Amino acid sequence: MSPSVLRTGRGRALASLAAGLLLPSVLPAQGALPDSQLVRSLSYRNIGPASMSGRITDIAVVEGPRSVRGGRLGTTMYVAVATGGIWKSTNAGLTWAPVSDSIGVGSIGAVAVAPSNGDVVWAGSGESNNMRSSSWGVGAFKSTDGGKTWSKAMLPKTQHISRIVIDPRDPDIVYVAAMGPLWAPGGDRGIFKTVDGGKTWTNTKSLSQHTGFTELVMDPNNPDVLYAASYQRERRAYGFLPSGPESGIWKTTDAGKTWNRLTSGLPTGDAGRIGLAVCRSRPNTLYASVHASGTQNGFYRSDDAGATWRQTDRSNGTAWYYSQVRCDPSDAEHVVRLNVGSTESYDGGKTWRGYAGGGGVHSDHHALWINPEDPDHHVMGNDGGLDITYDRGRSWYNNENIVGAQFYAISVDDQWPFYHVYGGLQDNQTWGGPNRTRNTYGPTNADWVRMAGGDGFFNVADKFDADVVYAESQNGGIQRYNAKTGQTKGIKPLAKEGEKHRYNWSAPIVPSRHTGGTVYFAANYVFKSNDRGDSWKTISPDLTRNLNRNQLPMRGSVPPRDALGLHEGTAAFGNISAVSESPRRAGILAVGTDDGVIAVTRNDGQSWNRITSFAGVPDTTYVSGVQLSKHADGTVYATFDGHRSNDMKPYVYKSTDFGATWTSITGNLPALGPVQVIREHHREPNLLFVGTEFGVFFTIDGGTTWTALKTGMPGVPVWDLAIQERWNDLVVGTHGRGVFILDDLSALEHLAAAKRESVAYLFPARNEIAFQLDGSRNSGMGSTGFTGQNPEHGVRLAYLVNNAPADAKAKLEIIDAAGRVVRELPANAKAGLYRPVWDMRVGAPLTGAVTAGAPAGGRGQGGGGGGFGGFGGGGGARSYSAVPGSYTARLTITPASGAATVLTRKFTLLKDPEQTMSQGELQSLDAFRLEVVRFQKRVTDA
Repeated sequence: MSPSVLRTGRGRALASLAAGLLLPSVLPAQGALPDSQLVRSLSYRNIGPASMSGRITDIAVVEGPRSVRGGRLGTTMYVAVATGGIWKSTNAGLTWAPVSDSIGVGSIGAVAVAPSNGDVVWAGSGESNNMRSSSWGVGAFKSTDGGKTWSKAMLPKTQHISRIVIDPRDPDIVYVAAMGPLWAPGGDRGIFKTVDGGKTWTNTKSLSQHTGFTELVMDPNNPDVLYAASYQRERRAYGFLPSGPESGIWKTTDAGKTWNRLTSGLPTGDAGRIGLAVCRSRPNTLYASVHASGTQNGFYRSDDAGATWRQTDRSNGTAWYYSQVRCDPSDAEHVVRLNVGSTESYDGGKTWRGYAGGGGVHSDHHALWINPEDPDHHVMGNDGGLDITYDRGRSWYNNENIVGAQFYAISVDDQWPFYHVYGGLQDNQTWGGPNRTRNTYGPTNADWVRMAGGDGFFNVADKFDADVVYAESQNGGIQRYNAKTGQTKGIKPLAKEGEKHRYNWSAPIVPSRHTGGTVYFAANYVFKSNDRGDSWKTISPDLTRNLNRNQLPMRGSVPPRDALGLHEGTAAFGNISAVSESPRRAGILAVGTDDGVIAVTRNDGQSWNRITSFAGVPDTTYVSGVQLSKHADGTVYATFDGHRSNDMKPYVYKSTDFGATWTSITGNLPALGPVQVIREHHREPNLLFVGTEFGVFFTIDGGTTWTALKTGMPGVPVWDLAIQERWNDLVVGTHGRGVFILDDLSALEHLAAAKRESVAYLFPARNEIAFQLDGSRNSGMGSTGFTGQNPEHGVRLAYLVNNAPADAKAKLEIIDAAGRVVRELPANAKAGLYRPVWDMRVGAPLTGAVTAGAPAGGRGQGGGGGGFGGFGGGGGARSYSAVPGSYTARLTITPASGAATVLTRKFTLLKDPEQTMSQGELQSLDAFRLEVVRFQKRVTDA
């Protein structure tokens, strides 16, 4: 669809320039702007949520002298969010801001601050918690200005960094404990050291291709003495072996030149993850949490600097995920073990009691800092964010403005006037919230509603009744939620005779868009219900390869069934990971499995075509996404994610014959960015979006070239995408920074056509609802409550300038149905893509100049409306709200000589469904307002 054009022509097409890690350059045509530059004006907004935050992996507090730490100890802090980057507070944790977005990777395993200089901060990328959902990193980074800027990556093959320790005598002497790859052997593993601030590195201790280091602690009295814990482990798509004979405790007394293994009194044989702590008030006292077999498993203590150890307790649950120990800096007998439910001891490990188990504190604890100057002050990180206590854990303050939400899957409904976004969060249940609000500020934490417990995954509203929502927790725990009553009902399918159900950790749910009450669900079989889950029918055979993971190798051989920790923290292998229903025709389904199978049915499950081999994709590679096309019955898209075999390549494929044959459309996607999801635009078949480990990419040519779409969103893992078709919005579910929305995809939908125009192109303008924003605010929110971002209040008027004369002038006007120019907006005639917003207010030239104080309608404000129907907000501003109705945007580009190019687009301001005045009354009010502002002009100009 082209705009109305009085004069235009045909220009040279542009080639896109994709962006991203290790992305090859694609040069644009001479004189043309690359797509990567054009789309910079298309910015995401974040709607959170932050109330359930996300997993915190490490805490660093500026502890140097008062002169360098900014006053009271604990004022300046940094926290590492598992897949959400590093956040900083300068007011003791009241408010936080992200500081590491520029490094381009969200997964952080360690953060450290130099004791001698609080501005020197180190970040170790790659979460070290061995999770099935753990993301990897690209090395270590250094900041010398408190996180404002960062160095390039160092030690890029480490993938997972667990600890960074900085010598208190010299901030250029730094040690890094690197675990190496989680999903394969090799990489950089060991204790690395630099003495020149990161210019050069030495691996002071390494063991083997499967063993890295999880812990590193320094003697507080002698920085040349360090203790480290080695960890032998490997995850694969099908299993986990979290132990081995090379796991142990090591010590150096010469700053890493030599390391000796400590053994006296410690477990023998295979061991798993080990946590270490050295006591600041008594450095000869050390504590260790050791994952070991039988009665050797548990907690150990040394009082002779590690020479000998004794066991004080035999409990140590879920050690592969926790195993963290903290010794109170002011009391060597007070020690805390972090776990699902943490415990503390005041007698050096003899007796234990619960720690941080109430007061609304989330379970699953991973990080803890105890103030050495105030033992009552603790800062603790867990799977639900950050908690702070000032009374030694009797009560806690939960921070609710760190956006670290880790979504597995998201969806949208079609409610009017504002749609809702639904999703499931890592260890934080399933939630739904509005995409925007009527307030001048955006969605708050209070706007999000919990729908089901447990770990949250798919959370999808019924296509025919948005009050019915299907939500799922781990192992197929599907529930039906009623939004009107808040009631839930478990509707998990029961296994029939001969069936053994194996569910994906995030089992797909697909309510049919063709028939009300119909919903599909999947384990290793596909299930169908015609009564919203009250009963189920199995409509497929086992579609997986049905491999026995106990016969598959780990670390080069098949481990014995009694291997320590074997397959702990893994879902059942051999399950369905993705399901898609055809938008065009009922009964056409496509599924993908975690072991590399795609299956398609055209008769609602009566028969299936299974495809097990894809050219260029290693066998058994996880199918991360499938989508059936809205534009052609036989077209299917698929994405594969090989990171569970340490294969970081992107794989994006397309079939036009119901999956019989496949073609790669991976194009020039970044070489190290596995793809989690693909979405096809509902109107433009060549416009596709993919979510990758490092952000969103789009293509306007069906996959030949891809371009990063990143303005307003950091390079964090994107696990799901949804397109809200009514509003044409792209909704992004990140695994680490909540939900982002790119409002109105018209500029991308028509970008290919726009680039063909010789002078300029005015994109279609989306109809918007003419409503007044509410400027009131909940008095209880204070300055620490989280508020997301609303879209800019108004109509987006995107236009592309391809080739205008250097002396050309541009003008953008809004014309009402009577032909009056009711507003003129600034415009630019230089080459580029612009997207100004008309704030739906009448102003110059119809009313005379709008004063500088007039509401701008920007994000976070709304263009006002004042308290008297639209005159407020500017101290006499000659501007008021436009009446609902038909309008035209007109872009005029006029060169110094020659004919002007004039482009027009029609759009509508829709009446607010909450507006009680009739259209006639609104028009009468419009005429009255115009007379008032013209009278004001005559008075003030006199």
